[in-house]
Amino acid sequence: MSDERTTAVLVQLFAEARFSEAEGVARGLVKEHPDSAIGWKALGTALGSTHRHLEAIQAFDRALEAVPADAETLANLGVACRATGQRERARGCFEKALKIQPAQLKALLELGHLFNEDGRYEEAQATFEHAAATHSASAEILGGLEKAL
Repeated sequence: MSDERTTAVLVQLFAEARFSEAEGVARGLVKEHPDSAIGWKALGTALGSTHRHLEAIQAFDRALEAVPADAETLANLGVACRATGQRERARGCFEKALKIQPAQLKALLELGHLFNEDGRYEEAQATFEHAAATHSASAEILGGLEKAL
């Protein structure tokens, strides 16, 4: 299967929430192309989606070796780090993602939640307000903002 076809298959599997199958396709891609940022990113996403966060961290780290300035991969790595209790590393991932792409929604939301959990309500409010200003207001943005107020 060509790389373009493999990517299209992965997109479809993720859209259909078929994470175990996506994991298999991603593993095949990184086996064939060990330096594939797309393959490692997809593998990390599939692993994280099935709550295998430690494995996801390893996959996202490999993806970032190939493409260090990928804001989406940094945000996904941050989510996996947060899920495993690595709060400071997660915060660093979210902040780095936002330096690269200031409107990266996942990084904004997750960083806002971290601020809320730490009692840093003004920073949480500012983060959720930035998310609302750069994206149409979703229930998660509004819920986070409500908690911060």
